[in-house]
Amino acid sequence: MKVIKKLFILSCSVLLTGMVQAQTTHPISVGSNGFMPDTVYVDVDDLVQFTLNLNTANGAHYTKTTSVPNSGTTWDHLLTCASCIYEEVINVAGTYLHYDSNSGETGVIIAGGQVGLEENELRGRIVTINPNPATESPNVHYVLKGSSGLLRVTDMNGKIIQEIDLERSQGAVRLNKLNASGLYTCTLLDEQGIVGVQKVIISK
Repeated sequence: MKVIKKLFILSCSVLLTGMVQAQTTHPISVGSNGFMPDTVYVDVDDLVQFTLNLNTANGAHYTKTTSVPNSGTTWDHLLTCASCIYEEVINVAGTYLHYDSNSGETGVIIAGGQVGLEENELRGRIVTINPNPATESPNVHYVLKGSSGLLRVTDMNGKIIQEIDLERSQGAVRLNKLNASGLYTCTLLDEQGIVGVQKVIISK
């Protein structure tokens, strides 16, 4: 009888363990061409792994990651060789922007509450940003499955520069508050969360 109870408890433990979602590792390499991939969708508690792309690297690469909307610096990494591997657990839902000072390129991690890129695209997307690069006031063309949404523009520090309420399922809006040169991130949201992310360069 004791043996049967022990086997039952062990079976339940194995079953419960299998029901727990496994942690997924998402590799991100950085080199002269920037981050690969430059957009990563993850779940909370997943692991991201930053490595140096030896095929395109031209020296040390220093990366800085900031979280949005908290805007504080989350990670700082100096990648100098193949053995330099940095692993970070994404323990808070949100958008994480990272910047490589060597290549000048950026990347984004979208964490938690997302349903995957394919399903997000069914909910809508940023079609294009024109012109890009721009000297001033580029137009963002978008499509939404629903009838309303929000376009949020942030700078590289995660500071919100402009938010535009979208009251139509498709159209174009003008970004007229980008007063300084730099790289900005445009995030399209609906009632379920982030739908799409694109970058725009302002060069004055």
